[in-house]
Formats: sequence, C-alpha cells, structure tokens
Amino acid sequence: MIYHAKNYLAKNENKDYQYYGHTVAGYAYLKKEEFIKATAHYLQANELIQKDEKYIKDKVSILKNLGYIAKTFLAHEHALGYYNESLAIVSEEEKAGILYNLGNVYKNMEEYDSALAYFNKSLALASQFNQSKRVIRAKVQLGIIFGKKAWYEKSESQFRSIITETKTQSSSKYAGRAYHNLANNYMNQNDLLSAIDLFSNALELFTAETDRFITYMDMGNCYLKMQDYQNALAALQTAENLYSDAKPYPEYAEVYNLLATAYKKSNNTETAFLSLRTYGAELKEFLRQKEEIIKMLNKQRFEQLVNTRAAYNDLWSQLTTQRNLGILASIATGILLLTLAYKRYKSIRLKKAIARELNSI
Repeated sequence: MIYHAKNYLAKNENKDYQYYGHTVAGYAYLKKEEFIKATAHYLQANELIQKDEKYIKDKVSILKNLGYIAKTFLAHEHALGYYNESLAIVSEEEKAGILYNLGNVYKNMEEYDSALAYFNKSLALASQFNQSKRVIRAKVQLGIIFGKKAWYEKSESQFRSIITETKTQSSSKYAGRAYHNLANNYMNQNDLLSAIDLFSNALELFTAETDRFITYMDMGNCYLKMQDYQNALAALQTAENLYSDAKPYPEYAEVYNLLATAYKKSNNTETAFLSLRTYGAELKEFLRQKEEIIKMLNKQRFEQLVNTRAAYNDLWSQLTTQRNLGILASIATGILLLTLAYKRYKSIRLKKAIARELNSI
C-alpha cells in the first residue's frame, strides 16, 4: 500500500488528488503502528482535501484517524477537536461511533460524567440504527464508568447482562471484556480470589493478543497483591511475551514495572533491574513519539488559525474599500431605521394597552 501510495503521489502533482495518496499512506503506516509517519500523511491529507460534499466520507475518515492517534498519545484536546469536527459533518447513522470515541477521550481524562453522557448518546443512536456491536461496546464502557465512579452494584449488573447477552455469540470477546472489567471491580474492592476467577473466565473467551495481554497483566498484578509471587511471575511473563502485539499505551508498559516487583520479591534482583530499565526505555520511547506527534498537530492547528485570520482580514479589507463603504453605510442606516421603527411600534402598543386598562376601570 505504501509503495503504490508513494507512486501515486509522485505521478499526481495536482493537489486536488494528492490527498488520496496521503490518506492511503497514512492508513498503511497506522496499521504498521508507525504513528509519526501516519500522522504526517494524515495531516497532509487533511490540508489538501477539498471542501466538497462528495469528499465528506474521506474527510471524516481522516479526522477520525487523527483523533485516534491524538487519543493514543494522550493529546486529549487535539483528539476532542478532531472528533468534534468529524461529528459536525458525518451522517446521522455514523455518529454513534464518533460519540463513543469522544466518550473514551473523556474517560481517559477521568471526566467520568462527560464520558457517561457521550456513551449514553452513542448507545441511543446505535440502538436506533440497530448497530448491535456498537450497542454492546457502549454498554461495556458504561459498565466501566459505573465502576470508576464506585457504583459497583450497577456496574456488576451491567456486566452480567452483557455476559448473558453475548457469551454464546460471535461477539463473545465482549463477554470476555465484561468478565475482565468485573474482575477489576472486585480487585478494587480487595476481593482478590473472586477477581482471579473472573480473569480466568475472560481468558477462556479471548483470542485477540491485546485482550489476552491486558488480562494476564492485570491477573499478575492481582497475584502480587495476594503476595503469590510464583503465580504473579507466571502471569506477567506470559503478558510480557504478548507485549509486542499490544497497542502502544503507556499503561501497557506497566507490565515491566510489575515484573520488576515480582522479580524483586522472588529475590531475583538482577532481572528486576533489567525489567525496570525496559520499563523506563518503553516510557521514554512513548514520550518521544508523543512529543513529535503533538508538535506536528500543533503546527497544523497554528497554520489553520493564521489562515483563518488572514481570510477574515481579507474579507474585512474588501468590505472596507471605498467602493463598499457606501454599501456598509446603507446597511447600518437600514438597521438603525428598523430598530427605531420597532421601538416606535412597541411604544404605541403600550400606550393603547394603558388606555384600554383606564377605560375598563
């Protein structure tokens, strides 16, 4: 895809068509998790795409992927900006997905009331258009938010309902996620044995490496809290083997910090030190990418702001030329006369109302 996108860009110098080559390249780099290159191409595509109704779907796709990258690298304000911009132009049927993304940004920001509002909106729209997977995904996130707000009974009821609804379906991974998040609730309430059982139930349903990685990491953390260091190491080492297949969220690097604790408690200080070094290196690499990506996002936002101001200045300059001053004066005079006439009309009506009141006494 990247090879053909580059060839396309080399052959098509017309900016009206170049956006497409950058979109394809951005998508390919995103799938390869080369986020800096993906960002660069998507920003180019966003700058070049025409403001025409026939390009709306492509525009929405560009904005959503920029929002996803910004969300991944914790650039929350940028993520909200791109998602809201896409929400303003997307079809009603596709709004549920963007509302869900907005809910996730607010969840990451720990603004749980806002997250709750957006997930509820997403659920309502997804239900309206019979989008079953979006309905389930919104329900899972609502259960997570209930847990974050320590509404544990409400959260459990939500997750149990999801498990009943999806365990025997092709979307059984959502039952797995319900088990996993239910386990996290129990861990937060210090019911560690129940949490381990629920993590095990989740693993039985998961096939995706990222889901399995997160569950083994959290299970290892649970064993650490139980001071069962042998099982903690087993779970965390399994998670470590899956780490390269997980997405690059900084909290996923926490597996190396947990491993360091488990090795230290097992009197393996040398390996504990190596795990801590890896933990630091992973965070450093994440921050390097984050800094580069935010720099690019800020640059385009600044350029758009300057261009918008320039456009307003040009419009004002055109309006205030000698030829247009007369038109502006006429418009201003018209508005003034209309205002005076309206005030006169209200005054007459008031006087008539007073007269009627006096006559009726």
